[in-house]
Amino acid sequence: MNEKRVKLIQIIAPVGIIILVQHAISIFLSQVAIAYVIFRNMPIDVDELSVKYRDFILSQDFLILLNFISGLICSGIFIFWYIRITAKEKEQESVLENGNSLVSIIATILGTVGIAFCCRFVGVFLINLIVMIFPAWLVSYQSALDSIGLSLTGGGSAPPIIVLYTVLIAPIMEEFGFRGISLKYALKGMPGMWANFLQALLFAIIHGNMLQGTYTFLFGLILGLVVIKTGKLWIAILIHIIFNSISIFLPEFVFMGNSPISSYLILFASMTGIYIGVMSMEKVYTKTAK
Repeated sequence: MNEKRVKLIQIIAPVGIIILVQHAISIFLSQVAIAYVIFRNMPIDVDELSVKYRDFILSQDFLILLNFISGLICSGIFIFWYIRITAKEKEQESVLENGNSLVSIIATILGTVGIAFCCRFVGVFLINLIVMIFPAWLVSYQSALDSIGLSLTGGGSAPPIIVLYTVLIAPIMEEFGFRGISLKYALKGMPGMWANFLQALLFAIIHGNMLQGTYTFLFGLILGLVVIKTGKLWIAILIHIIFNSISIFLPEFVFMGNSPISSYLILFASMTGIYIGVMSMEKVYTKTAK
């Protein structure tokens, strides 16, 4: 197998791992469900067993448990993999441009929070725009959210396990998988712009629906840019955690204006905020030569 093919496999591997782990956990939980139904309802005929089995695998509880367990396993795999590949090379360490650590801490906090909120504003704008063009996409997106106890208006009534998954496990899994592994391998074989584009595309594809995939692609580009500019994966993880937390705990905070003009002004301000945030953190963190 030639080197280019190996690199491509390494880049797209996180997608395959997530899909394979989800299928493996799905099969395992299904078998456990069958054993449980048989044990609790002996004797049971085949038709009744089939109905109870179908009801379970289509239930919200099953999908929530599937996401949670597979997220934990994939997070462990990606963290271990990322540590291995970074240990094999002398990684470029980011150092402060000036000696004032307090300045770096303040800049990082403001940058991560600002980028997260601005990305949320841009995401809401993009969702509203796309829904106007492709209204059917909203139905698919809402169905996906409903299946795990979430909604477009926030996750205040969502089960605690799915809140934990959304706010903490998913960001860790996705950042180590795509900004950690996919981006790192892609940067070894192509220019930074194309490497960032490819990892963001893979990040969007794994979400499984067109509407969510559209704004997560843009979000993935921004997170990839943050990692490239700062050399710090944990900053992208923190931005992702804050972004998802806004969706769960502060859904009504994001306001896009009462008119097209105000909406576009908010969009422009958000894009400007993202640019300032990324550039500011790039100035705080500079890369030393290998």
